[in-house]
Amino acid sequence: MTKTAIVERKPELTRKQLSVLETLELKRGNIAAACRAAGVSRQAYYNWLDDNVVFEDAVLDVREGLIDRVEDKLLELVDAGNVVACIFFLKCKAKRRGYIEQPAPGDLIPVLSEIEVLG
Repeated sequence: MTKTAIVERKPELTRKQLSVLETLELKRGNIAAACRAAGVSRQAYYNWLDDNVVFEDAVLDVREGLIDRVEDKLLELVDAGNVVACIFFLKCKAKRRGYIEQPAPGDLIPVLSEIEVLG
């Protein structure tokens, strides 16, 4: 999200809040670094999250943008044939197809009984 987009979308935010949002994106979601760069305390940041739904929504937008960027990079690696990236992608996105290391409670996967195996 660009500075202009943040300002246009969130005119009801204070300058300090806008500054934190801009630096939060620049610091790749690092809250402490963003607050330090913007000259506000982390406690102020968390108070804004609790008290201001507009600020909270903007923070979530920044986080989602970061996730999108990382997913794009991951898919570039998958496209390039990076085996580790392929395995990671499948473990995260294809669990229902059986790409899991250890089933989590509640996962529905076919399990052969002892009788079927010995058969």
